[in-house]
Parts: sequence; C-alpha cells; structure tokens
Amino acid sequence: MKGSKIVGGMVAAVGSALTWPLPRRDRGKALAYATERLTPVFEHQTAKGVLRFACPSRSAFRGVDIALRTEPETMRWLDTHVQAGDCLWDIGANVGAWSLYAARVREAQVVSFEPSAQSFGALYRNILLNRLDERISAYCIALSDETGAGTFYLHSAEPGGALNSFGAPENLHGNFQAELRQAMFSFRIDDFVKQRGVTPPDHIKLDVDGIEELILKGAVETLPKVKSLIVECETERPDADAWYERITATLGAAGFRIQAASPCADGRNEVFLNSRVGAAAT
Repeated sequence: MKGSKIVGGMVAAVGSALTWPLPRRDRGKALAYATERLTPVFEHQTAKGVLRFACPSRSAFRGVDIALRTEPETMRWLDTHVQAGDCLWDIGANVGAWSLYAARVREAQVVSFEPSAQSFGALYRNILLNRLDERISAYCIALSDETGAGTFYLHSAEPGGALNSFGAPENLHGNFQAELRQAMFSFRIDDFVKQRGVTPPDHIKLDVDGIEELILKGAVETLPKVKSLIVECETERPDADAWYERITATLGAAGFRIQAASPCADGRNEVFLNSRVGAAAT
C-alpha cells in the first residue's frame, strides 16, 4: 500500500506540473479530464462475462476487491439460492459488487440501498458501465426502524467508505467522529414496500456495519415472506455474542434457520433460510 501511495502521488504531481503553464480554466479542464481517464477499472471475470467497476478511490477499489475475493460464502449463497427473476435487496450496497454480480450472473432483479452520496454515485456509475440499469434499481436512502428524516453519519466520505451509520455516529466499533453529516430519509422496510410499491424481496443481503437490528425491526411484515437472507457477522462488536443471539432470535421468529452448523463457520457472513417459505435448495 505504501508503494502504491508513493507512485500515485508522483503521478498526481507530474499531472499538475504538466498543466501548470495553461490558463487557469484550461488547466482545470485538463486535470478533470485526466482524472476521469485515470480512474481505475477493476475487472472480475464471471460465467456470464466480465464485470467492470470504476473505482474513484482507494476505498472503492479495496471494497470491490475484498468482497469478490474474500467472501466466497456470499457468492455461493447467490449462486445457490438466487434464481433468475428473483428479487434481491442489497442493503448496504456500497459501490455495487454484489448488486452487479447478482444482476449479471444470477439474472436477478436487484433493489440496492446505499445512503452514502459518494458511494451511491460510484454505484450508479458501475451500473451504467455494465449496462445493468434494467435489472438494478438503486436508492440513496437509509433503512431503519422508523420512517422519516434524519442524519447519516459518514465515518469516511470516500466513495466506497465503510463503517458509516444512520441516526447516530455509532457503528460496530462504538462511537466515532463523523467526517461528514448527510441529510437522509429513512424508511422501515414494511413502509417502503407498502407506500412506494417496490417489489418485495425474495432474498436480502444485509451489511450495514451496526444497525442490522433496527432494519430487521422495521421488516416484521416483510421478513416472513423472504426466502433467504445473508448478514455479515460482526465479530468485532464488543457485544458480538449477544448481538448474534438477538439477530438469530428475530429471524427465527420470522421462520428462518441458520444454514451453517456454527455462527459464521463458513466465512464472514451467515446465511439464514426461511423454512416457512420453502427456500431454494441448500
């Protein structure tokens, strides 16, 4: 990482020096054009062709790379349970690694939720880059246990940044100093389905770094109809064991059972299947 930062800084310095003789307006245009052309594109080969991700920041590049490389349980869940035409809700979509994979490879209809304006912009750029706008509908809103207006606190304002939180500057690690506060509408999942006429989910991917319980609390009517759900195991939380028990109890009341033999035995995420709905084959 240190070497890449040094090289990146040198490239930026050279670009700035080369444009220095230009008039201010032309210099700005030239640097903007260079920045656009230099934005790296991460490519991931799939059975249905290449997925391309424009990564305007280190966080965006790292997020896509880490997700697709170190979360095989998420890919296996998508490949096993999400069928063509199913509706997947990607809650905490970030810049779209799993939204795009589900739309392209599984041919699912995807509803993506990403509150960070910076990450949301990168998400839609990636939807455009892969021409998946007919399969992915993305919303720059938060999901929680209340419908209304509030504040989204960004731990990192970079596109692809993580550990942000809606409602209070508190994530899985505890309180944090927000780099940016963003005005935000929030919805209960039940309200969003009923009031906005959005297709309810067949499957849910939940990765929001802290308020999973509040989101599930706002989905008591929707959850019993969901076939499967995957949630990131927040083992770094101080109350990780108690948190996991509460999540399991909430999902158990809606008919879900844990797929793995022990918590997060298969990786960073836990898969829950809804026996009442008749989830896809395990």
